[in-house]
Amino acid sequence: MVTNRQILAAVLVKWAQPAIEQFATSKLSALPFFEIANNKVRSTGFVSPTWALERDLMPIAGGLVKAVAEPALASMLNGVPDAMIPQMAHGIVDSALENGSLSLFEGKVIFEREDLEELKRYLNYNLPYDAGESYQVLEAENPAPMAAGAEQNG
Repeated sequence: MVTNRQILAAVLVKWAQPAIEQFATSKLSALPFFEIANNKVRSTGFVSPTWALERDLMPIAGGLVKAVAEPALASMLNGVPDAMIPQMAHGIVDSALENGSLSLFEGKVIFEREDLEELKRYLNYNLPYDAGESYQVLEAENPAPMAAGAEQNG
């Protein structure tokens, strides 16, 4: 049986895959091996001077990202009760949508409203959560009418 942890991990990887692939390939290009390989192949004249091995590897990076990132994300969620995952995921995305964006890593990674709306759509399809009616904390002496079924003490 697939757990909510696994579903959330799959949704997050699917949603973030383009950014993860771009980040991974940019890090690969900084490795000396890739620089040496790029220069060696370019020097043969077989490819253009702008060719880069990391760009050729990008299409297969999706499978690698899925194989590595999904289990890692699922294991990071091990401390969260599985039944709470949908509520937690939707709550975080809803809060970020209220703020208009989500900024991580001191602003180095920013998810705009459109990105968050896409994630919310994935969550709605794959990890639905219905908040139902919840208690609203009173903030004034003369509160609005209480929720149906609640008792009044006094």
